[in-house]
Amino acid sequence: MEDFDLATPPHVLIQHAIAAAVDRAFFDRSPASSRISRSLKDVFLLWDTEIAADALLKVGLAIDLANTFTHEEIITMYAQAVLFGANCFEYQDVLKARLGVEYAGATILCAVTMATLLVLPFLYEIEPTEFARSQMRLLAGFSRTAQKGEQVGFWDGALTQALISDGPSIIYQTAR
Repeated sequence: MEDFDLATPPHVLIQHAIAAAVDRAFFDRSPASSRISRSLKDVFLLWDTEIAADALLKVGLAIDLANTFTHEEIITMYAQAVLFGANCFEYQDVLKARLGVEYAGATILCAVTMATLLVLPFLYEIEPTEFARSQMRLLAGFSRTAQKGEQVGFWDGALTQALISDGPSIIYQTAR
């Protein structure tokens, strides 16, 4: 199984952006029932085909995750293991590959853009002839992520509006 660096969790803005995009109630409930834990469990199962053959172990792994790790540790593993598209698995790789931004220089706008990539990775791998149509879906997904973050209190309405108004410029940059 993958080794994770749990000593360096993603910045809280990144954690919030991921939760807003993937499972906005992540921090408010048991990690065993979250989409983030289920996705992480699937990553583990891909690494170990023997476990994938046993459905009872799948359930057990989700419970083990929740009983063994904190919310922050689970989201850290998720950010380090889940495929973001373009053969990027870690959040830091995605920032560099998609936005040309070092992890330390990531803004909330970068975080929300990358979190949107989590739920809509296929829209970043579009053909030039499909760009205009796909871009509308990408903008809508970005706006939903920003609004979900506001709904759960990760950020306020003013920041949501700023993100939505600035979103198109960063999305044009990421959809290459």
